[in-house]
Amino acid sequence: MIRTPANSSLSSGAVTCVLGACVLLAAVSAACGSHPTAPAANAPPVVTIAFQGAATCAPLPRKPCTVDLIAQATDPDGDPLHYAWSGCASGTSNRATCTIGRLATFDAVVLVNDDHGHTITVTATATGINHPPGVGIGYIVLLPTNSSTVDLLGNIADPDEPLCGAEYCVSAAASGACGPSAFLSCSCLAGLEVEVRRTATSGLCTVTFTLKDSWEEVGTPSITFDVGTLRQPVR
Repeated sequence: MIRTPANSSLSSGAVTCVLGACVLLAAVSAACGSHPTAPAANAPPVVTIAFQGAATCAPLPRKPCTVDLIAQATDPDGDPLHYAWSGCASGTSNRATCTIGRLATFDAVVLVNDDHGHTITVTATATGINHPPGVGIGYIVLLPTNSSTVDLLGNIADPDEPLCGAEYCVSAAASGACGPSAFLSCSCLAGLEVEVRRTATSGLCTVTFTLKDSWEEVGTPSITFDVGTLRQPVR
């Protein structure tokens, strides 16, 4: 046993005695595994945004369209997560809807926090799109009263909206074995109709339309046919 006076100290390779009290050195304590491990720091959540379907839609001037999104979030510590959407979306769940009212890009922003001081912000971009109008012709014949005039009947074909009415029909022109002028009329009742004069009894005729949609976007579809194959309908 090592004895020391009350107000003295003695050190050896493994023991230090101060004021009569002996403690193991740090090297001995570490070797015995007596130091506790510090707790791991709380980690932030991991967040991404996915579209539930397409990231685009086709709005109309008075009719917005929507796209759906989901915030896919995980937390390494298992903390409960809280959501807040802004931009073109709103709500406090992990799912949201972005409303698009014009032909432009829109940002949907989600903030996710874990109640431990971590807030993650992620943005996804949706787009309002539009396609130019086309034409669908289902009937091409010679007029019963005039074998020199070709009659084309059909409808405006637009993938984004149903179109009918004179305001969507701008003009038509013909070339090749017909034309060059063409008479174009449109109505919701009769659809689209074009009359064009053929200039030969055989050969190809091309009729080109100029059409517009509700966004004033112009389409110039065309159709080509052989005037030599046309017949007058039975009267």
